[in-house]
Amino acid sequence: MKKLSMIIVIMCIMISPMMQLQAQGVAKDDVVAIWINEQTKDTLEIYKVGDKFFAKIVELKQPIDPETGKPYLDKNNPDPEQAKLPLKGLTFVNDCVFDGNVWKDGSIYDYESTGKTRKCIMKFPDVNNLERLRVTTVLPLFNKTSYWTKKK
Repeated sequence: MKKLSMIIVIMCIMISPMMQLQAQGVAKDDVVAIWINEQTKDTLEIYKVGDKFFAKIVELKQPIDPETGKPYLDKNNPDPEQAKLPLKGLTFVNDCVFDGNVWKDGSIYDYESTGKTRKCIMKFPDVNNLERLRVTTVLPLFNKTSYWTKKK
């Protein structure tokens, strides 16, 4: 009986740190930072206004449009007035709210190709590594996922 009690105590001591790590989870503001889109290499900033989270373009990997010799414009935007505005500084993720380990109920604007706005979800694929963020665009038939790495 003493042996069994000792084994249980040792197991509890060993498991306790692992349970503590899982319990820590993700804090609401962990996402507020400067990020690099791993695919496009654009620099993005996630910021908070009230209880909602947004993202804007801080710097484009290729800031100058080779066709015009000027900064890239939001040419995919269906609104002709918005299409005349520069991409740098554009807020393209809007109104995400934190719920547990995920930021959801927001929208993401596809400035790269379609000019469409879709629902989006942001979360850390590994809650023990807050340096990499998964951003999912919710599409009708499938989802599009991109990864952002925290800028150091």
